[in-house]
Amino acid sequence: MLVGFAAILISVCAVAVGAYEAYLQRKHDRAQVWPHLELTLTSAPTGAALQVINAGIGPAVVRSVNLLVDGRPTSGWPEVFTTLLNHQPARYSTSTIRERVLGGSTEWSEGGQCPHQEGPATAF
Repeated sequence: MLVGFAAILISVCAVAVGAYEAYLQRKHDRAQVWPHLELTLTSAPTGAALQVINAGIGPAVVRSVNLLVDGRPTSGWPEVFTTLLNHQPARYSTSTIRERVLGGSTEWSEGGQCPHQEGPATAF
């Protein structure tokens, strides 16, 4: 009788340990496919580019983007240029990453070239 209860107790403990191990494995597997977004900015005298790279394996869903200058939100690139340069460049191009999905190991670039001018180099 005692041997029977011990066998049942050991069986219940084995099932509990197996269920917990499956839970930890699932949690680990989900962490393996997280997205990892990296933001880089490159500039040259003729222009600049902003690049977002999903260096993770899983897809990154970009629902919104906030553009700040000195910690204050802006309405878009024209306002950023006006705030930083006191004018807008004669030519620049823009696009948006908002409402996009970046698959694993993919990138999105925003950049352009502006004519050389006195003062800081600009683009986007």
